[in-house]
Amino acid sequence: MRRKVNIKLIIIITLISILVIAGLLVFAKTDFFRTKRGAFFRYFNGTTDSLEILTTDKFEAYNARKENGQYTRKADVTIQSSSNIADSNILDKIKLTVEEKTNNKKELSNINMLLKKDGNKLIEVSAIKDKDTYGAFCDEISTAYIGVKNEELKRIATDVGISNVMMIPNELNNVSIKNVIETSKIEKKHINECLKMVKNDVPNNAYSKQNKKKIKINDKSYTTNSYTLSLSSIDNANLQLELLNKISKDSILMDYFASKFKLLNFNEEYTTINSLNDIIKKRINDLQSKPDSAGDLKINVFEFKQKTIRMEIKNGENTIQIDHLKEDNIETSSIKINNKMYMIQYNGTNYTLTYQDTSENGKKIKIDYNQNGNVNDNNIENSMTISLTEGIKNITYSYKDKVEFSDELNDIESFEEKKIAILNDYSDEEIKDFIKSLKEKINSVYISKGASIGINLDPIFEN
Repeated sequence: MRRKVNIKLIIIITLISILVIAGLLVFAKTDFFRTKRGAFFRYFNGTTDSLEILTTDKFEAYNARKENGQYTRKADVTIQSSSNIADSNILDKIKLTVEEKTNNKKELSNINMLLKKDGNKLIEVSAIKDKDTYGAFCDEISTAYIGVKNEELKRIATDVGISNVMMIPNELNNVSIKNVIETSKIEKKHINECLKMVKNDVPNNAYSKQNKKKIKINDKSYTTNSYTLSLSSIDNANLQLELLNKISKDSILMDYFASKFKLLNFNEEYTTINSLNDIIKKRINDLQSKPDSAGDLKINVFEFKQKTIRMEIKNGENTIQIDHLKEDNIETSSIKINNKMYMIQYNGTNYTLTYQDTSENGKKIKIDYNQNGNVNDNNIENSMTISLTEGIKNITYSYKDKVEFSDELNDIESFEEKKIAILNDYSDEEIKDFIKSLKEKINSVYISKGASIGINLDPIFEN
């Protein structure tokens, strides 16, 4: 009798164990037991995976050697194919050669670009970087180098005719993606406090779920589950006010955002804590006086096989879409802001970078990039296929180069013995008049060179 009781007990314990394990697996691997709120934030947090593709160490040794050393580069650029631009018999005979010498210890760099057709020179352009001054020279356009110092860039950009200079800083810094996305434990803690505010202060009825929602990524369809957070304009304004008040009083978050904006070369208004705080306070005042200006907010996260493959944010008239997909050894990350899409893709060998304006007849630039060789053997070779599309016009370039590192490069030119006109040294009116004449001259030379080889070109600059 005791043996039968023991057997029954063992069976019961085994069944309970199986049920518990099965329940844990269902909870971990599915969203069966999760609320719509819980599932939304699970996949919302998964959006950060899209940044992983930017943290590759594949080029770490190469970039470090370039930044700290000396090297030469020799490159050839040819036209691979084209349509609705010019006769291929003409374009096939055009070749651009590029020669570069750089000594980063002395902060000097020379680049010479020579465009030829049938081996005959069409045009030649030289460029020099000397410390913080950059200049270019073409004897058919000017009698001296035209240069700019890495300062007062906002003023010069305005004088040149750039309409929106809000995001242009006065000085450019090298962008390090690794440093931009790097976040300390204490910074993550404070960011999570903001997320908790969103998580806890939004009512349950703001969350919804839609099964079998079909979306397309890279022209391939996926059947997903969609989790949505929807807020009216007033609720959105209240949430923004709560978050902005929290951020403005949090010195760690203020320093975090200001330092990241500086790394991304944002305008000075965003890179100092005081001026950034002024911007936040202005936004708070605007939302308090006109809460309707916040616009309705809808955030959709799309889950496929328990992975976030898309997040879509719609706020008023603006839409941001972030995609991230790992499939068949191919990783794709992209961000689309209204009609502008930026994408990076890696297949284990090649990187593909794409910019596309998805509006009618918008531009598209696609670059397929590959690198062979290694720094230790000093045999680095870079290759790119660059495709440009605008409406019915399309042209594809082939780029190939060889980079050789050297212990000493002595024949690099500086501006010391060159004639150079530095835009920073002139008044606003002088710069505007000069740029107007420069654009006219460039258009004239460009159209003339095209006509000389049988190509009818439109002006580069419009009046």
